[in-house]
Amino acid sequence: MRALCAAVCALVLGCGAPAPTAEEDADASTVVVLTASRREALDLQVSSAQRTRFPVPSLRFGVVSARPDEEVRVVAPVAGRMLVAPAVAVGDAVEAGQLIATMVPLVDTASRATVEAQRRQLRGQAQSAAANATALEAEVARMQTLEETQLATAAELARARADLAAQRAQASSLARAEHELGRMTRGAIELRAPIAGVVAELTTEVGMLLAQGDLVARVTRPGPRWIDIAVPPLETVGARYRVRFAGGRVEATLLARGALVGADGMRRDRLLVEAADELLLGATVAVEVVHEQEGVSVPQGALASRGAERVVFVEVSDSRFEARVVQVTALANGAALLEDAVVEEGESVVSQGAPSLLGELEGVGGPNEED
Repeated sequence: MRALCAAVCALVLGCGAPAPTAEEDADASTVVVLTASRREALDLQVSSAQRTRFPVPSLRFGVVSARPDEEVRVVAPVAGRMLVAPAVAVGDAVEAGQLIATMVPLVDTASRATVEAQRRQLRGQAQSAAANATALEAEVARMQTLEETQLATAAELARARADLAAQRAQASSLARAEHELGRMTRGAIELRAPIAGVVAELTTEVGMLLAQGDLVARVTRPGPRWIDIAVPPLETVGARYRVRFAGGRVEATLLARGALVGADGMRRDRLLVEAADELLLGATVAVEVVHEQEGVSVPQGALASRGAERVVFVEVSDSRFEARVVQVTALANGAALLEDAVVEEGESVVSQGAPSLLGELEGVGGPNEED
């Protein structure tokens, strides 16, 4: 009688039946098993996880500058004052000799007298040099005739020509110096663009006082530009660089890795941009730095979201899918780089239908439903 009661208890109440194992409980929360018809209805597709060098972009910022041989500084030749607004604006294209700004020199009475005396002295020296050059021209003509008749050597003729060239250069230099001193004692001084290019900077405004040598403007030729980007001091150099600006994007190449860390704790790496017509000098631009990181990647469609988690389904056997929580390092070109070894190279992952499979796992639509 006691044995019969025990048997009834076991059948009706489950008394004495073996409890589910921990492994079976885990499988119930992470594994989905589908019939062939159910799999077809969900339209699942799988692909292999790949081990590859994956592009990992990061955003940095840099300042545009011109190379030294493409930039000319226009400075105040003497102390003075800007009486009118500059004739150009930043970004304007200018021709060589085009007026940029006008200033009036500030020279006191005593200084003006001294400058005027120096000017007269230079004028006399320039006139003397010009007269000497005229005399040397006659000498060169005479030596040329003698050389043709073999009464003078070619070396003597060459020496006479060299003396003439030196005298002409001295006369020209003295004349320019006399002209500059004249500008200091007369009226306004016009500051003109020394080269054709673009006005990159203007530092003056109406009424501003300028000391001798103060910067008035910078003019740059069209051409390649430098970009100095700020990066963390231990960051490796990128495999590729792309500069973003209002007009689009342009590729850049690394010229030099910064050797020193600035006061802000960042290193400065220098890039070169060849096609830089739309990059304004002094502007701050965004730079996309692409590093290549080796790891396992899966199609981006393999990711299913469960709250804050990302889940990938791996087909561990025929129509048996295991949900694995993954950490994503980067997304690019329709693929996702996974941070750890939760998914191994070559494993089959669900690349289409992962959200539907997550619904099966969570009981939306009937997990393991037989058709």
